[in-house]
Amino acid sequence: MGRWAGLAERRHLIAALLFFAVVLARLPFATTHLWAWDSVLYARALEVGFHVDADPGASRPHPPGYIWYVAAAQLLRAFTGESNAAYVLLSILASAAGAALLWLIASRWMRPGTALVLTLAYAASPLVWTYSEIAYPYTMLALVSLALGALLIEGRWPLLASLLLGVLSGARQDVLFLLAPLWIWSMWGLGLRRVAAASTLTAAGVLSWWIPSAVLSDGPVAYLGALMRQTDSVVSTYSVPMNGPAALAYNVAFTLEALGWGLGLLALPIVLGLGRAGVRAWQRRTVPRDHVRTGLLLWALPGIVVFTLIHIGEWGHVLSVVPPLFLASGLLIDGVRSVRSARRWLAAGAAAVILPASAFLSGDAAYAAAAGPAEFSAVALARHDTGLRERIRYVRRHFNSSGTVVLAREDYQLVRYYMPEYRAWYWDPDPHQVRSAKKKRAMRPTTVVVFTAGLQPLIATESHRIEIAPGIELSTFPLERGNVLELQGERYVVREAPGR
Repeated sequence: MGRWAGLAERRHLIAALLFFAVVLARLPFATTHLWAWDSVLYARALEVGFHVDADPGASRPHPPGYIWYVAAAQLLRAFTGESNAAYVLLSILASAAGAALLWLIASRWMRPGTALVLTLAYAASPLVWTYSEIAYPYTMLALVSLALGALLIEGRWPLLASLLLGVLSGARQDVLFLLAPLWIWSMWGLGLRRVAAASTLTAAGVLSWWIPSAVLSDGPVAYLGALMRQTDSVVSTYSVPMNGPAALAYNVAFTLEALGWGLGLLALPIVLGLGRAGVRAWQRRTVPRDHVRTGLLLWALPGIVVFTLIHIGEWGHVLSVVPPLFLASGLLIDGVRSVRSARRWLAAGAAAVILPASAFLSGDAAYAAAAGPAEFSAVALARHDTGLRERIRYVRRHFNSSGTVVLAREDYQLVRYYMPEYRAWYWDPDPHQVRSAKKKRAMRPTTVVVFTAGLQPLIATESHRIEIAPGIELSTFPLERGNVLELQGERYVVREAPGR
């Protein structure tokens, strides 16, 4: 341990260096366009004003609003001058702060060498890196989860931790529920008076964001109604109780793939540590092993249960549980590594950092095949920006807005944001309903531009495919007055008007 002792003595200096190194590594890959549907809603909150609505598509942003996240971006927008840049900068700063905080926590709980490898692997994770470059709140989710989870496990300031749980949940309200079991466990045994004080502080913290969110959203009744409508929609559309085995299979696969991209090689110690060899890994001088083991379990397990039984939806959701899993992996490694095999551990640690970093930087197909079908890489980020920019440019150059309808699925809000002069039709089939369908009738002769690559004609000859740039396509087809566009799952077909 002697060679790493200096790291522990310079913990805060190393944390600062890690922060700035992560920021510098992120800047070259920052995206220039809003990433997805919710990114548009966040941008509108900055440009039009915060307002949570019962209609998620009209919300600024969607329920429950994440008011502190929006407020932080509003401050940064004063420097960037543009909404997407503000949110991307916030993602970068949150990811850098998360890496620095992970180092500070891990270097207390395990050998400094293990803690450093753990932190670098977290920063190099393709999932973490990708969400650091886009206008999405999931690196903020990871940072808040990490700060609150560590405070609750260490248990040195239970009242402060309780207050922060309430306040910081205004940045990501899901942490309030995902960390509730950990909070209850951490308060256990404190005595009735201190538990009552902690509960009061948590409630006060919640009110710090609930009140302004409700006031800016037409009052508490309207705000609560929007929350309930959003919750009912998610549960009815995606949850296992409402949709059965199909939803379970989808959610489990989605969660495992997301965790694979988030953890990389650091998932192996967790899997292997479930056996006898892993028992030794929880031995620690500063924190009792049973305490840490229970705390990490209560930190990670509720989120995994929610993702598999209720809703996952977005890969970034797992960043609420990736930090405790990284810490668990580091503790397992720290408990079984041998000083005599230091070179092998060093090689394994280097691989845990270099492989995911190279996968992000190069779009490594082999890493993608091992982690899951989604691609989290600099290539994917650049492709998104280029594809969106070129498609918008082509539509504007070649199609008159008065006679054109843009058909879109997940990028519907992006179309509305970047091409507000065009009419847009939205279609997103229910993921668990085989016969999900919709019909749209043309009231006048119209050219339909299919903006989303995943939407395909039922009959190939019904649409004209245009390659507007290498690897970037649009499809178009005419829709005469009275004709009906039928959307059936991922396919569409044109039906002539009766009598024609």
